[in-house]
Amino acid sequence: MQTLFKEITPKRYVNGNEMKENSSNVLDQYFTKPSVALKCFQKACEVIKKYENPDDFIF
Repeated sequence: MQTLFKEITPKRYVNGNEMKENSSNVLDQYFTKPSVALKCFQKACEVIKKYENPDDFIF
């Protein structure tokens, strides 16, 4: 599942602009860390598994 997350998630916003780290906003830095995003993704998968089949979803 970790590989799927890395393959599908581009480093661009929906409007096509490239994502850049915001060094002036500490909170933004925290939430844009790949390790934090991966932990949130894995937690979401755990919750979904309780009620649904995660293979039915595209992340």
